[in-house]
Amino acid sequence: MTIVSAAAPVSVFAETHNSDQKYTYDPTNTGAHDTWDASYSDQTAQPDPSAKINVEFENEPTYTVTIPTDVSFGRTFEDKTNQVKVEDVYLNKGKAVKLTVASENEYKMILGGTDQTTFIPYSLTSNKGANGNVITVPTGSLEHKGTDTATITYSITDTDVPVAGAYSDILTFTIAVVDNNINTGN
Repeated sequence: MTIVSAAAPVSVFAETHNSDQKYTYDPTNTGAHDTWDASYSDQTAQPDPSAKINVEFENEPTYTVTIPTDVSFGRTFEDKTNQVKVEDVYLNKGKAVKLTVASENEYKMILGGTDQTTFIPYSLTSNKGANGNVITVPTGSLEHKGTDTATITYSITDTDVPVAGAYSDILTFTIAVVDNNINTGN
């Protein structure tokens, strides 16, 4: 009887550990920074990641301007007055609302609105401005918005009315947002 013994090659596998495993942060797990696997002695906890967010408040600029209605002298030469209001001024830093006025006919009420040769001259003045500037109101704050009122006076400067008829002029008020380096009187 013969006994034969044979040896077959055998492969042996050893278990390996990955020491380069990265730490994963789970923001839903409030204790995540303490849950890394301590079995890897060369692993250290990474700091919690950071994130940047914007915190914003945006408010649109606003203002309200109230311009007078038509002015009629009727049959008298008495001065007429009305008021212009600029209120609730809330603009970007360093800005203001400026209101100016211009006459279509160089402050002459012309006969029938078309006869440039027959007219009644008049003046327009503002207690808050001069030379066509009616009023300038700087921005206020969100809680204390800028507000001011100007009184406009219309005066007939020559009472010698040439002929009967209806005389008129057209005034154009212009509203602008300007840099607030302008005196409110000019």
